[in-house]
Amino acid sequence: MNEQRVLIIDDLEDNHIQIKTALNDLDYEIISSYNADEGLMLFQIHKPQIVILDLRMPGKDGVELLQRLEPDENSSFAVIIITGYGTDEDISKCYELGATAFLHKPIKYIQVNSLVKSLMQSVVLRMELAALRKEVDDLNRRRN
Repeated sequence: MNEQRVLIIDDLEDNHIQIKTALNDLDYEIISSYNADEGLMLFQIHKPQIVILDLRMPGKDGVELLQRLEPDENSSFAVIIITGYGTDEDISKCYELGATAFLHKPIKYIQVNSLVKSLMQSVVLRMELAALRKEVDDLNRRRN
C-alpha cells in the first residue's frame, strides 16, 4: 500500500494542532487544508485514505465538500466529520452523503486516534480486497 495519508480540512489552526497531536503516534502522512476549495485540490493530488472534515467553515462548508467527494462503501477513503455545532439534521445529512463517522468538538485525543486507526485499517483492507477481486476477474477472463 502507498503511504497512508490523513487530510485535515478545518479553518482553525488549533484544531489542526489538536488532531495532529492525537495522531502523533501513528505513522501517517498528515496533510492540512484550511478551506474546502484547497481541501478538494489536496484530496485530488494526495488521495488520502482518511479525510477529517470540519462541518462549519467560511465559504464552502463541510457538507458542500462532502457532496463533491462523493464517498460510498466502495471508496478508497473514509470521511470523519467534526463539529462543535452539529445538529441531528446535520449528522443525518452527512451520513446520507457518505460520511463514515461524526465527532463533536472539543476533540478527544483517544477518540480521534482510535477512530482514525480503525478506519485506516478498514480502508486499506477494502482496497486490498478490491485489488484481489480484480486479479481474480482478470484470471477468469484469461481462462475464457
